[in-house]
Amino acid sequence: MTETMPEAEGEAISFDRSGRQLTVYLSGDLDLSSGETTVGAVLRQHRLDDERVWLDLSGVAFCDSSGLGMLMRLHEIIEARGSLFVVFDPAPQVRQLLDMTGLSAGLKIRTS
Repeated sequence: MTETMPEAEGEAISFDRSGRQLTVYLSGDLDLSSGETTVGAVLRQHRLDDERVWLDLSGVAFCDSSGLGMLMRLHEIIEARGSLFVVFDPAPQVRQLLDMTGLSAGLKIRTS
């Protein structure tokens, strides 16, 4: 199942479900204007029996502290619900920001 949802201005979210894995593709900007709508959209798609939630950030052009907060909030909620939360292929500028802030140490990050 693939679903695409335009969310906040400058951002798009699409979802793909394969068995008990939900993959979320984010593109555009992760900032104050997109944070809450992104969290809400992902949580609406997440099922309690999902083993994994992969958040593909390869299409993210910009991320600020609000976007980082959104990532950490999703991480906490998804893992508290019993699913593995994985950040996949963060764009170079997002990976650099995660590394500079030390947040990459607390996240599972995978690259292709």
